[in-house]
Amino acid sequence: MFQILFYPLVFAISVVFFWISDRSAHFWGGEQYRYLLCKIFSAFGMLFLASIAGVRDVTIGTDVKVYVIDTFEKVSQLRFTDIFINYFGIDKNIPLGFALLAWLCTRVVSDVHFFLFAIELLIIFMLYVSAARFCKGRTWLCMAAYMLFFYAESMNTMKQYLAVAICLYSIRYCFDKKIAKFICAILIASQFHFSALTALVFYPCILLIRGGNAGNIVRTEKIRRAFLIAITLFIFIFGYFSGSKLVKFVAEYHPTVNWSVARLGTGSTSILPIISVVLIFLIFILSKAYNKNSDYNQNLNVYVYFAIIGWLGVEFTVISPNIDRIFLYEKIFTILLIPNILFSNKLLEKTLQFLFLLWGAAYFSYLVIYGGWYEVYPYTSEILGI
Repeated sequence: MFQILFYPLVFAISVVFFWISDRSAHFWGGEQYRYLLCKIFSAFGMLFLASIAGVRDVTIGTDVKVYVIDTFEKVSQLRFTDIFINYFGIDKNIPLGFALLAWLCTRVVSDVHFFLFAIELLIIFMLYVSAARFCKGRTWLCMAAYMLFFYAESMNTMKQYLAVAICLYSIRYCFDKKIAKFICAILIASQFHFSALTALVFYPCILLIRGGNAGNIVRTEKIRRAFLIAITLFIFIFGYFSGSKLVKFVAEYHPTVNWSVARLGTGSTSILPIISVVLIFLIFILSKAYNKNSDYNQNLNVYVYFAIIGWLGVEFTVISPNIDRIFLYEKIFTILLIPNILFSNKLLEKTLQFLFLLWGAAYFSYLVIYGGWYEVYPYTSEILGI
């Protein structure tokens, strides 16, 4: 029974930490005092979640056994310069960023649990910083959405979630129109998982959605919409194409992709992504009706656009069980979408927040507890005695 209640208990404690952090602006005392409390409680929330991920048994999740332990043991015997020279020589083709992170962890604490802790802490920190930028004062909702939809999965597909977190962070450069910094961030993300390169579409999409002028080409609303439709079609065609020929091509250079090649045509579809898209459309329509602020709606358009693409992309699992990972970079926008709703109508706002939290709870319960997905249930930890 405790193993069933363990995840909800972890989520509840973490949400309380992040909620207190958001409410610190209402505490008594000076600005510096409130700022310090905000940082302390947000740090508690991040460290708590990362610690729970770090002390889990190494038997939880295929990627821990396939990548983490193997990488940790091999890089611990290498010098820093050897990482750059020989990391392709590690038995499995481990991305450079992941190998470097493992090497740094071996020099701090020679324990694979510390590596697991560091991975999750880096993921959570990058996502929290993004939430603090785009959902100020409501980061607790962002982190609640992350815990319900992605936390369990991030404890298994760790390399890619490191890339996803960096890519989400990079959108600040899209909003600020700093293309050089954006490209650098994506390239860094690709050193944790090569699929991060697909996030390069963020920049033109965000410019088009927000009405940014891409040089002297996009001058009218019709042309801007045409460009956006073309990019959207490209994203879905790329996703479909990646289900067969592209995966086989990439597998020649990345042996770990052979897992996907072996399972082409063996996936299935689910009603959950469709339900998710319907709920996103609902919140989008209601938010548009009740808030006329131009900047607010432009930002919401971005979150809705990517979140819908991400959830619809999940249906590509009918081609191969893990092809939906291509769309994980878009699906992560769900955590920014949920808090950015209806500032003007309190009753409707609270109702929709509850609806999304209920949706997240149902999604988590079905996929993790009932379906056993993500290979992280039940939670076991020899260190915690569970």
